[in-house]
Amino acid sequence: MALSFLMAETIALVGAAAGAMKAVAEAKPIFWDPLMTKVNLSENVEEINYYLNDAVNNLVSVKMDFKNEVERNKMKKPSEGYLEWNRRVMKIEEEVEELVANYKKSSKRFRFSSRSGFKEMMKKMYKRVINLRDESDQIREKILVNRPPETVLNMRAPDIKEFETLQKSLEQILDLLKGNKVKGIRIHGPWGLGKQP
Repeated sequence: MALSFLMAETIALVGAAAGAMKAVAEAKPIFWDPLMTKVNLSENVEEINYYLNDAVNNLVSVKMDFKNEVERNKMKKPSEGYLEWNRRVMKIEEEVEELVANYKKSSKRFRFSSRSGFKEMMKKMYKRVINLRDESDQIREKILVNRPPETVLNMRAPDIKEFETLQKSLEQILDLLKGNKVKGIRIHGPWGLGKQP
């Protein structure tokens, strides 16, 4: 009996430990990027350049998805947070393009020159691109906000007091609009009479 109790307790402990180890193994930080370690450890500038370009292309794809979302929802306007994020994405696109162009120029001129300067700049740039990509997950649901209501414009209308039939029609329409029974008013007549407001 004591042996079976000891075995059951051992199995329970092993099971709990395995469950805890699995939970720890599966857990990862919210902004964890498996390539970040690879990029930080890499000494090959070409490899870092490849990962940087890939990360920028991914970020630009997210930016385009957001832009399409904004264009599909004309009834809402882009949030200030999204507009600021978008501005930073465009800026980093330019910076990466300039860095890569300078790297290519430098590697053509000086075949055996030290590339450590470019390597470190590309690593830092990669980290900034990944941070912007991670920020996109946070603002995804906050891209659009409701537009403020449009202000009412007072417009001058022609004076119709002299035209008794028009005045009576206007008064009837206004009386109908004041009541709760009318759901809509249809104005009809020949083309060109000015039925549109």
